[in-house]
Amino acid sequence: MSIPPIYEKARRFVYWWWIVPRVQYDFEDLDYQLYTFEIFHQDWRAKLAHYVTIPAITFFSLAFLAQFHLVGAPLASAAAVYVALLGIVHLRWCRRTRQLRLWAVTMATLVALAVAATAWFQARAIPDAPWYAPTSLAANPLLWIYVFGLIETLSHMFEPVPPHATGCDRFMEMDEFWRDGGRWRIAGVLGLPTLYTLTSLVSNIHLLPTLVLHMLASAGLERAYVREIVELAEAQWISRQPIIDQVPDRRARTRERRGLAADLLPRLHNQDTAPSQP
Repeated sequence: MSIPPIYEKARRFVYWWWIVPRVQYDFEDLDYQLYTFEIFHQDWRAKLAHYVTIPAITFFSLAFLAQFHLVGAPLASAAAVYVALLGIVHLRWCRRTRQLRLWAVTMATLVALAVAATAWFQARAIPDAPWYAPTSLAANPLLWIYVFGLIETLSHMFEPVPPHATGCDRFMEMDEFWRDGGRWRIAGVLGLPTLYTLTSLVSNIHLLPTLVLHMLASAGLERAYVREIVELAEAQWISRQPIIDQVPDRRARTRERRGLAADLLPRLHNQDTAPSQP
């Protein structure tokens, strides 16, 4: 049964917009979360930008939500609800993957950001101002959410253009894309400050734990695990066309090679020790 053209067009649009849609919801596959982060952030400038923009987007999102009070206390706001919801979402998969330390540090980071963002907002709030402009323009959280989201999106210009965004199933270097990208270049220019920036904002939900995991590795915790995934992503980039829809199972291939060697060595030994024929 053939797929109707409208569904195929919708699928291509979804993949053009989100590139790897699965990473937005499959939190339980921590290997994949970390692997895709490494695949799409090989350039140090893009990675550094994300280390700044991820907590900044979280901070200003919480500052925006801090204006919606549940009761009289400033900390009892929609920001607290947002932190609690993220805690519930991340606790579920952290328990299943036995990453409770990652959950605890992520929650501590979120609580610290929520307290700081609430204090920041309270110092700049304008009484009786509308929800979309609760502060002066220069301090408006919505403005800074967008600015940091746009910076995060722009940082990907240091990376090769991924499949689906190029109009084909392979990565393109940026200069090749600008030369041969055709109408996909126009789509990219239009999508960069709009749909792709929205992707950056939505991705913040799963990128924060990934950033925390890198922080833990820098502190000496989970270092071997993170290094394994980083090396796997670097190895994939040798071909300039890395796999992006799943994590290549290097460990399985290693076991397969070891099994083959274990089976082959006795045969070679038997050949070496067998008496020569007259």
